[in-house]
Amino acid sequence: MEESRQESYMSEIDVVQNDLRNLLFNFNEYTKPEYPSKDQTQFIDTPMIYKEPYGVVLIIGAWNYPFLVTVLPIAGAIAAGNCIIIKPSEIAPASAQYISRNIPQYLDKDCYQVYNGGVAETTELLKEKFDYIFFTGSTAIELGGKCPVYIDESVDMELTTKRIIWGNASI
Repeated sequence: MEESRQESYMSEIDVVQNDLRNLLFNFNEYTKPEYPSKDQTQFIDTPMIYKEPYGVVLIIGAWNYPFLVTVLPIAGAIAAGNCIIIKPSEIAPASAQYISRNIPQYLDKDCYQVYNGGVAETTELLKEKFDYIFFTGSTAIELGGKCPVYIDESVDMELTTKRIIWGNASI
């Protein structure tokens, strides 16, 4: 029991805490405008790129690492100014219950909502329009696994294959 408690802390809670620390420490750097290079037509101007929120983000949790996979993207989405619908995994009921109980206590209910349920509820939820969806997947769901990709028939197949193999080798 102690070993699984330690593993859970190290692989879920500690990772989230470190990510939050990093986000807070680097927040000003992440949010400052970027100054792209100028050409002659812009010599008297100062072009700037400001980052903007996506809008409404859906975060769908997974059963493996149910706290980490659900909570980790929340901080970044909030920092970027998005509203969020959080759908914890129904296969990890203790984590779903914890998230459902605590998110409304600490975050604005108008901007951050938790939506519980199984496949039927998730299917209904996905009928809504979202500006960005964060979903890890599973072997039963399309694009599940370690490195899922769609390959369009118009690509350079040899180059694409090399890139996929190179990316998969780093896992």
